[in-house]
Amino acid sequence: DFRGKRKPGFPVQVNLLYSSHAVRDPANTVDRLIIGSPVLAALGGERGLDIIVGAADRHLYVWNGQGIARPGFPVLVVDASRMASIDPTTHKVTPKPGAFRGSKIIDSPAVGDIDHDGHLDLVVGTNEEYDEPPNFSLASGTASALANSGLLSPANSRVYAIHEDGNDHAGGPFLPGWPVKIGLIASELLPVVGEGINASPALADVDGNGTLEIGVFPDAGPAYLLKADGTSFYGSDSSGHYLVMATEGYPASNSPDTPSFAALGEGAFGALAAPGALAFAAPAAGLGRSLAVVLPEEQVSADDHASAWQALTGKYLPAYPHHIEELQFLTGPSIAHVGATLLPQVVEGSAGYYLHAFDANGVEPTGWPKFTGGWHIANPAIGDVDGDGMNEVVVLTREGNLFVWDTAAAAGREEWSKKRHDLRNTGNYQEPPGQTSNRSRLHR
Repeated sequence: DFRGKRKPGFPVQVNLLYSSHAVRDPANTVDRLIIGSPVLAALGGERGLDIIVGAADRHLYVWNGQGIARPGFPVLVVDASRMASIDPTTHKVTPKPGAFRGSKIIDSPAVGDIDHDGHLDLVVGTNEEYDEPPNFSLASGTASALANSGLLSPANSRVYAIHEDGNDHAGGPFLPGWPVKIGLIASELLPVVGEGINASPALADVDGNGTLEIGVFPDAGPAYLLKADGTSFYGSDSSGHYLVMATEGYPASNSPDTPSFAALGEGAFGALAAPGALAFAAPAAGLGRSLAVVLPEEQVSADDHASAWQALTGKYLPAYPHHIEELQFLTGPSIAHVGATLLPQVVEGSAGYYLHAFDANGVEPTGWPKFTGGWHIANPAIGDVDGDGMNEVVVLTREGNLFVWDTAAAAGREEWSKKRHDLRNTGNYQEPPGQTSNRSRLHR
């Protein structure tokens, strides 16, 4: 509690039966582990906040403020259509042919009422990968480049939308049209952190019609914008493959490594180019960089990227993808004012020891970038730390060093000021950023 005393009913733990030694095998690489951040939300319209986490045993858990498991949870998050059998007690799976090793949830759920029915939904991705034709329709240049590489192994992962009452929901825990196949360009890229979806989904009302869209991407692949029914916001091609955000940049991009794919971190929504015009920002990497990961001995020309798209159209902002010095493992952009400008910046660190702040034109404010001498694996947090009415930027490096910088920007409500957007970690752009108590429910 606020006094630092452990609350009755805590700690809580995952169900050890789901990750016992008897369950584990090459098709069940599960573990008794929670990697993603917890999310707070009032499920079922109740007054108290619930704690929501995904676990490495492929289950989504929910506990209330007294440490009691919410009815209907945990939910087994796996595509049953790809399983030959599922043990009803241990949930050990026997997959059909074509399943890769991914078994974990390592991202954080996003929470919001995506289908606008008055009840909250939980959106989460998994490590699952299946040997299937990838569910994306790419520009001709990108498709040709992928085919000509001959070295990558495209596949599909899965993202899920789950009812707030989980297994107790009539018809099952998943919303109609879910799970959704999310295509990736290289299966089994890296163990755990480079399998399936490691990027937490993000929610926003992109078109202003009062309903939420879902931004999501895999460990390496195009970025998607999904509707509540699981279809692509941008539509599909004649073969039914989803149209996705652009992979080929504008001439103003400062990187020759194209096409570019979202990679390894997580995304954020924010108005970058004009007030109210949402962009989707994410870590990314060029095709050359992806090839360099799977063929390190070749040392091909390669760039890492910070990317930003017009969310409404899926087209890049003109200066993107923008070169950045290294990969952005498990981290992603925050979007906030750190310069004396009308519009905010994409504030993003990398494994290359720098923290950048790019505006919609790819320009950094005076005094940027910042050098920390350490690997950034968490989003920067931006707000008024010392009460002077101005924003500060706070970052933590993998080596354990904490940095705080003053900025020239006045403090105020920001677009996406920290990892998972707000103090409840909802990943929902519409959620009030500073709200911790349960005075109102999440965006409907």
